[in-house]
Amino acid sequence: MTTTDPAAAAAVAWLGGEGELRAGEYALLLRAWLDRDAYQGVSAVQTLLTLQLTHHYLAGDRRPALTLLPFADPGFWADGLAYTDFARLPEADFTIGSRTHGVFVHDWRCTPPLAWLSLLGERESATDPLAVAPPAPGRRRVLDAETFASGVREALRSLGRVGGLRANPLLASRMVAARAGEAASQDERAAALAEVLREAAGELQAAPHDRRAHRALHHTHFQPVGTQQGAADLLNLPLSTYRRHLAAGVRRLTEELWRRELDA
Repeated sequence: MTTTDPAAAAAVAWLGGEGELRAGEYALLLRAWLDRDAYQGVSAVQTLLTLQLTHHYLAGDRRPALTLLPFADPGFWADGLAYTDFARLPEADFTIGSRTHGVFVHDWRCTPPLAWLSLLGERESATDPLAVAPPAPGRRRVLDAETFASGVREALRSLGRVGGLRANPLLASRMVAARAGEAASQDERAAALAEVLREAAGELQAAPHDRRAHRALHHTHFQPVGTQQGAADLLNLPLSTYRRHLAAGVRRLTEELWRRELDA
């Protein structure tokens, strides 16, 4: 993507690198805001914009993965933004004319809306608000699509083994954290991952166009019969046809799980 707008260009450059914006996610850049008299100072317009943005974070139909907020006077707003868990992002600063705008960012994948509200509630009653640290991401991290798909394939191969899921990268995913809870142990996360895999596979079974793929997936990984040839014989399919259905099943399962990850 190319743009001649300095603000958008700086944001896009950062998002394409350290921002780690994944397929299916988007970032919200509040490109320009001002009050007729106060410009970007404290004002009724600024308060209204803050309320509208908060509503968007919490109740929008499609919530951003990251929010970037630029300010013409970043020093003035730094403490207030730190209070609301927006971090200074010098890499996305931009200059227009003689004025350099500072940019702040919040990653909703690391501190999602409910955790963010809880943080603000704790800081509201604290003697030293900034001493209340944001919730630690713990085992969770942002997984890219390739790592995620590899994790699905690894999880399917490991389903029948004792402890086979304990080292799977998907244990760090948002969908597993949403199911098991942020404080869950490794074993609890592994159990949650197995549950999510079976649940998503069940959805394939319910979809008419995915049933053949589900059957191959089911008899290979969820209720294996021993060998691929054995699964093909059970399904009364040539081995090549069975393998085609199995590949479709893995692909469709990965797509469904990735959708859950982005929505988690």
